[in-house]
Formats: sequence, structure tokens, C-alpha cells
Amino acid sequence: MKTVARPIGVTIIAILGAIGTALSIIGGVIFLALGPLFASFGIPFVTALGVLAGVIFLVFGLIGFAIAWGLWKGKNWARWITIIGAAIGVLLGVLSIVQGSLEGGLVGVIIDALFIYILMRPDAKAFFGGPSLPTYGPSPPAYAPAPAYTAPPTPPPPPQSPFCATCGKRTTYIQQYQRHYCYNCQKYV
Repeated sequence: MKTVARPIGVTIIAILGAIGTALSIIGGVIFLALGPLFASFGIPFVTALGVLAGVIFLVFGLIGFAIAWGLWKGKNWARWITIIGAAIGVLLGVLSIVQGSLEGGLVGVIIDALFIYILMRPDAKAFFGGPSLPTYGPSPPAYAPAPAYTAPPTPPPPPQSPFCATCGKRTTYIQQYQRHYCYNCQKYV
């Protein structure tokens, strides 16, 4: 049972696929039904083509119905077949545009590109059982405690101030330079 809700775009694609396949099956039945009518006119070639077209429409209709059912149920194989079919549709639409059929080719390219976009979105990937976002390596923990504050080490106490060797007065330790300084002689000792 799916825990992720079906995205509305996937629902629309599945319904459009079911409608298209229903029309294909109806067309196949019509071609098969018209076969005997053409046979009564004594046109065997047209009869054979009608039966062949009817069978092709029925087969593609049943395959399309299986794909639409797979999209409805969240089967990842149906998603990939639809993406591949839409990518082929984009290529054929671009070829149609190059050959001069701008309107028909452009509409097909837009619809197929929209199908690819909808099926590659993170919510659709999650519905079909794939990861919603790319994962690279292990996930970081949800909560990492901040390291405890540690005070910087206290500097060592300055050494006992020695006396200046020149004047004999006590020197002062300068922490910045870590040296003793004689203010009387104005030099470091």
C-alpha cells in the first residue's frame, strides 16, 4: 500500500492515458467490425488491411491500458515507459517542426515535455517508490548536539620579573611579546 499520495499531475496523465487507450480499443473494434463489410464488397486487400489495423489498435490499446493502470497504481516501470515514450515524442515533434509542421509538432513537444517534467518531479518519484531527492552517502543525523563549551587554556603566569642587568631595576613582563622589558633602559632583556 502506498504511503505517498498520488500527485495530481500523475493522476491527470493516467486518466488521459486511459481515455486514449479506450479510443484505441474502440477504433480496433470498429476496424475489425468493418472487415466483413469490406469482404462483402469483394475487396480482400482492404479487408486484410482493416483486420490488421484493428488488431494493431487493440494490441496498442491493451498495452496503453496496462501502462495507464501502472501509472494509477504507482508502478515505477509504467513511469519509465511513459518517460521514454514522451522523450521519443519530443524527438519526433522536433523533427516535425524541422520539416515545417510547426503547430502540430510544437503542441506535441510541449505536451510530451510536460509529461516528462511531471513524472520527474520529486513528489512523483516518491509516489513511484524512488527517492524524492538524490542521496549521496549516509544521511546526517537529524540532531547533532553542539559541542560543549570549553574555555581556552589560561596562559601560564608570567615568570618572576628579573632585574635588569644594565641598570639593576626590576623589569616588567610583556605578555604580547612574552619577554621582559626594562622601562628605565627602554629595552627588552
